[in-house]
Amino acid sequence: MIKLEKTDVESLEVFLNTHDLRRDLHTFVRYVSENDIKRAHRDNSLPKAHLKRIAKMMSDSSLIRDINEEGHSSWIAFIDRLSLDLGFVDYETTGTYMGYSSHTESYPDNYIEFSDKTYDNFLNQSLQKQEDKILKVLVADAAPCRNEFFVSAPLSILDKFAYSGCATGTMKHIAFPKARTYLLKLLSNCHPGVWYSTASLIEYIENNNPFFLIPEKLPLKSVEHKKDRYHNFSERKTGGAWGESWGVGNLEDRFQRVEGRFVERFLEGIPLNMGYVDVTYSNEKDEVVPSINKLRAFRVTDRLLCAMNKSIKEPEITVLPNHEIHVNSMFYPAKVLDRLLDLCNVITEDVHTVLKLAKKKVIKQLAVNQRLDISGLLRGLSVHDIPANVKKEIAAWAEHADNFTVYEGFGLLEGNMDRDSAEQFASVAIAPDVNIVRDPQKLYKYLEKAEKIPIYVKHPDSGLKSLADNVQSKFARKNSPKKSVPKRKQFTLKRTIYTILEFPDKGIYEAFTSTLLDNGSVLNTNNHTKTVTFTKKDEKIVMEVLNSLKKQYATVIKDT
Repeated sequence: MIKLEKTDVESLEVFLNTHDLRRDLHTFVRYVSENDIKRAHRDNSLPKAHLKRIAKMMSDSSLIRDINEEGHSSWIAFIDRLSLDLGFVDYETTGTYMGYSSHTESYPDNYIEFSDKTYDNFLNQSLQKQEDKILKVLVADAAPCRNEFFVSAPLSILDKFAYSGCATGTMKHIAFPKARTYLLKLLSNCHPGVWYSTASLIEYIENNNPFFLIPEKLPLKSVEHKKDRYHNFSERKTGGAWGESWGVGNLEDRFQRVEGRFVERFLEGIPLNMGYVDVTYSNEKDEVVPSINKLRAFRVTDRLLCAMNKSIKEPEITVLPNHEIHVNSMFYPAKVLDRLLDLCNVITEDVHTVLKLAKKKVIKQLAVNQRLDISGLLRGLSVHDIPANVKKEIAAWAEHADNFTVYEGFGLLEGNMDRDSAEQFASVAIAPDVNIVRDPQKLYKYLEKAEKIPIYVKHPDSGLKSLADNVQSKFARKNSPKKSVPKRKQFTLKRTIYTILEFPDKGIYEAFTSTLLDNGSVLNTNNHTKTVTFTKKDEKIVMEVLNSLKKQYATVIKDT
């Protein structure tokens, strides 16, 4: 353990990370795997409609407010990029210029692709290896202009250095992954739960490893750069003009002003995002930009020590007699929860997650997979034997499931079948004139060719569809009989006039619909006919979108 100065944080503003990075990462990837997401045409961001749905599923509900108020979420953007860097998803990050007059890149038809093999391989690893993989990706970014000096982390509040010249001189020779790894190892030698002074951490580093960030010997070519190893960094007075700045290379406390600022910004980056530290900030007014000595204190968590000491335990699972399943895990156990959520309802979800076996879910899973051994699954996951009453209940539920067979992709045919059609399509005969059949649409075409005059009905999941009186069926409900004509009453009918906008070109149609979604508006669009249908109240939205496309497309609306 290293010796640092303990501090009182009563007068400081404490910041705790309320997000669960691991849970949010898996939530995001699952959502992508289940949805076709086309990224924004202009800035490659996630469409607002998808952002809102994702935000509602994340660990911190404040993300919904951020999207409603600001139109975006830095945290979701961070999780989005992390899932890309881990290889769980794939999409284009380099745009194209759509013509000689284009000043910015565009991202046409940029759909997110889910890499199921990579993700499954990740899930099949231990929680320790999963944590190591995430940390490695975050630590490994070595770009001279994408680091704590110049880029804000999703939870950071500290301002940054001006990035002008960030890829020149000293910056090109800083090994950021090595510096971050060193700092993480230092933090893992602190007692968890104890508030330490950030200044004492910076002082410790200056006394013991002053060249942890900027190498002692720099192969600089420029004469000016050789004179000042800190030539990339300048500061100015708060409220001062950009031109009124000065370098820090000749100042006595230059280590605190450069390396010290890096330490502050590192603490509110990877360690804070990962839930490894809590931090505090001073409420005093900043005298210089970037701020210095603003992040006054930090405390490490048990999660950091487990991760860095390679001591992350697999989830501990206990099945109770009341059908509750308790899952204890400091790190989000995605694989275990994926297996249990098909069988359980969630009571609480945290480090200590409580689930409860749900009879309907169990019966459904058993009906789909008759070989599924739920007692065996729970026995393999649990640290203790399953209570006898729970085993008995599961066995009873399994008997209920035996009464059900789930047919997916099949249809129900009412009517007598000839031998040829029965051999080709029939699966199970329920009654002499009722059969479960394979390929119902193919059978429908077969019966049409045989001039049987079939009727094809697709029932919704919510219930059986009503049929006309001249259609005979044992299952579908009939339309309600017409009631007697009431006495004449006077009504005022509201008329809505729809306008159909026809686009002659696929390019402008996709640009229009993409911009429409970016603005958070939803209208009736038809990709096949390249048309947009709207009412008078939506005309303003349509015109605003068309006006925003004037630089790319000259449009004239002509009535027909």
